[in-house]
Amino acid sequence: MAAASDYPADKRESRPSVSAIQEAAELVHRIVGYPLAFIIGPLAVATFAGKRGHHIVGWTYFVLMTFLYVTGTFLTLTRHDWGT
Repeated sequence: MAAASDYPADKRESRPSVSAIQEAAELVHRIVGYPLAFIIGPLAVATFAGKRGHHIVGWTYFVLMTFLYVTGTFLTLTRHDWGT
């Protein structure tokens, strides 16, 4: 039988803290957001409508904006108190 000292006092010790998850989410949000705003957005506007490149760039823009919306909502809900 294993001694009590062989086990962690609390299993939550091995989990990442909420602030670490928030910081990681913010970093990913920024890494995705800046290229989207300064490269893919203008590229989607510059390509001609109806062409295959316009569709691909537009779809990429849509998917990345959806990701930014989800991560931004997560950051807002975890960093701010309700009613503020």
